Amino acid sequence: MLNFLQAMGIQIFLRAALCLLLLVFSQCPAVLARTCNITLKIGAISNSTNTRTPQIFSAYKLAVNQFLADESKLPGVCVTIVTADSAGGQGAALFEVTRLVQSDKIVALFGDLGSDLTVNEALMTGVLKIPQVAYSAGSEKLGNKVDYPYFWRTIAPASQSFTGALGMLEYFKWSRVVLMNSVDALGGPAGEVVRQDLGSRKDLTLLASIPIFKDNTDSDVDSGLEEVKAKHARVIMTIMTAQQTSTLLLHAIAKKMTGPDYIWININPYADQAGATTVNELRKNYGDEFVDYHMRGTILLAGSSDVIPGYPPNDDFMALWKNLDPVQYPGVVKGQPPLRYIVRAYSSVYVYLLGIHNATFGPNPTTTIQAVAAGTAGDKVKPAAFANTGFVGPLGPITLNEKGDSVDRVDYHIYVANGSTIRFGIGEHGEFNRTLDVIPWKVAMGANFGAPDTPAPVDFIYYEIYIGWDGTGTGIIAIFMLLLLINCIIGAYLAVNVNSGPVKAASPMFLSLMWMGYALACITPIFRVGKPSDLSCRSTYWIEVIAFSLVMAPLAIKTFRIWRIFDNRQAKMLRLSNKVLLPIVAGIISVNVILLIVATTAGGLGPTVDYDDAAATAVFDCGSTNGKQGILSGIGAALVVYNGILVLVCTFFAYKTRGIVARFSESGYIGISVYTILLCSIFILVIDNIPGTTAKIHFLIREILVFIMLATSIGALLGKVVFMNVFTAEKDSSAPGRSSKESGANSNHPFTDNSANKPSQTTSSASTITGTKMNVVAQEFSIITLNKWINKWETATLILPLDPGFGYLMLKIGDKSLYMDLKEIVCSDVEEHRQSFKLADNQGNSFRVQARSPAEKESWLRHLVELSAAKSRSTVGLISKSTTGALV
Repeated sequence: MLNFLQAMGIQIFLRAALCLLLLVFSQCPAVLARTCNITLKIGAISNSTNTRTPQIFSAYKLAVNQFLADESKLPGVCVTIVTADSAGGQGAALFEVTRLVQSDKIVALFGDLGSDLTVNEALMTGVLKIPQVAYSAGSEKLGNKVDYPYFWRTIAPASQSFTGALGMLEYFKWSRVVLMNSVDALGGPAGEVVRQDLGSRKDLTLLASIPIFKDNTDSDVDSGLEEVKAKHARVIMTIMTAQQTSTLLLHAIAKKMTGPDYIWININPYADQAGATTVNELRKNYGDEFVDYHMRGTILLAGSSDVIPGYPPNDDFMALWKNLDPVQYPGVVKGQPPLRYIVRAYSSVYVYLLGIHNATFGPNPTTTIQAVAAGTAGDKVKPAAFANTGFVGPLGPITLNEKGDSVDRVDYHIYVANGSTIRFGIGEHGEFNRTLDVIPWKVAMGANFGAPDTPAPVDFIYYEIYIGWDGTGTGIIAIFMLLLLINCIIGAYLAVNVNSGPVKAASPMFLSLMWMGYALACITPIFRVGKPSDLSCRSTYWIEVIAFSLVMAPLAIKTFRIWRIFDNRQAKMLRLSNKVLLPIVAGIISVNVILLIVATTAGGLGPTVDYDDAAATAVFDCGSTNGKQGILSGIGAALVVYNGILVLVCTFFAYKTRGIVARFSESGYIGISVYTILLCSIFILVIDNIPGTTAKIHFLIREILVFIMLATSIGALLGKVVFMNVFTAEKDSSAPGRSSKESGANSNHPFTDNSANKPSQTTSSASTITGTKMNVVAQEFSIITLNKWINKWETATLILPLDPGFGYLMLKIGDKSLYMDLKEIVCSDVEEHRQSFKLADNQGNSFRVQARSPAEKESWLRHLVELSAAKSRSTVGLISKSTTGALV
């Protein structure tokens, strides 16, 4: 009961205060010194509990007095202001409007203070064909001329602030935005207009339109913010009340969405005069950090403030207002500017009176003052009559669009230190005019706020996809560096032991080229990690191809040489020295170099970025930077085909020489290396063209395959030579520390290309082949394999190295190769008349060999004796004549 009495007491007090205002304004002509042939009664409705109401009514009175002070305007007409109170809510407000219309016979209504009451009041006045003019009601509904045909206002609707901001979005290159709006009378209609406007623009992308506060609570705010995150947006426009905006930002703080990467564009929720804020109230409600950091960088859209320093009409009005008599104009504070919206309230009455004057006393009248006073002017007093009156007031020219909305200038403010704002731009007619040279964009907390070099935030944050210096990238580099270290240790060992037999047999020149290729291949992952650049893209491309060439070209030549020697069935002289083979290697590599030059220059090889708005990803890679991807792709295909052929050639030769033992040659190990390279290369090509794999997974699989390829090849080709040198006794006879006995056959040493070192006993039918640091005798014979069930003559090539370091006789029968140790070979049943002999060893191999001439047979037998002697083997019993002369 006590609360009820207290409430009634307050209401009675407010009613009494309103009566005092009525004594001043109600039923009193605004200008008494004027002849009043006709009196126009205009209604003014506002909430008496709002602190602005007294100043609003005084602004109406000032506008009437100033307008009628000119006797030429509305001659013989007086204007009376009749006030009403809407403090009681919707029902009370409609009751007051009814009273004003029926009892006081008003011809126009000014107000109400907010949209919530105005939208219902204007429905009634529209039906009654009475113009209603507002100065602060920004609801989008009021622009509907079907429901509100007689309503107009001197303030732009909420949506106009945002649609007017399109120029600002374009200026800062913010082409992608998210809209968040409440679903009440303010945010619902305005949000729909902005959504349609943004959706119709080809140069702007509305990533999402997210309604929140659906049940007047913040229960759906977090889910709305999560949707913003999912869209990867960084520019968020909000249409809602001040309280809702603050609540939204508090939720955004919790989700770390108020940092430098985000731009919030709001209807000014706190600005008062010239964008000033009630800082103490903000600190009290939301805390110091909210004011001092999280509000920073927030862009506020507001109609031009009531105070425009330096604009003469505004300066004159402010000077006049500050000197008004508070007794005659209640609410005025001497020396203080008016509260917000007061200037617009003043302008609304002035524009109305000027429009009536033009319609009745202007050069082209459309109605009479009597019809206006009687309320029968009808369509002649619709908003079109007031759209362009020529009024230039404190806020500049006021014009109305076809909806009766003021075409307003938009001020762009940005929050800075201590919660205050500064204006950085003006929006007029859809264009943005920057007014601040250095805009203090938000920086990270604790950083130098407002630094001149702080760039404008971007509108969309892409997830940059490339292999960073994280666990994956550094891990791959670490294992490749380990492989590089092993490669360097092997290279150092081979350099120290370059004169050893196994090293020389493997050709140090080719080993050096291959070692260099392996070393280059080991460092390529360094250039694949990190954001691509011109240097990294070109280095990766060049190093990978050159490294591949340095390995594969010598491999191809080595396998070709071995195959050529063992496939020489015609006993031809073969020239396979370094001088012949190295130019071929250089030629193979030069083709790759030429293709790389074309790719780098004509193809514009460099870093590229592939943006995917749907996934919000920016994939950094290497490609064409000059738009000639076709050239780059063509060069890439040519490199793949060319080097693929090289791999296939190596594979073919490795297969053809697959049976040759490692102590004499490297063909088996070359085969292992080549097969591994072939398989890994195929897998890499497949991985490079599989869509959908992430960059990290692609990088990981690819580099693991490259590592397997390199490790296998290094082990099979370089490591094998080290192993043979360490664990076998067949060293170079010229190596330091050897005795003269150990180097007895040095005159016929195979590691020389000097023709003087060739055996002089060799006949023309048994050719000496000078290979790469290798002298061999090869001859085609007819043989019978005696340990087979069925004996038949076959064609075979016997190959006898003239190097005492290689103690084997090799037989190539078709695609098969067989090796007989010179320490175990016995030649028996040497038949004079058949030019044949039996060749056997302790491993069960037994052949009947048929030469084509006595000289050919004698030459081969002589070589066998010489090489056996060089191996420190007794030659007694090595060759025995046939005792029976029986034929096989």
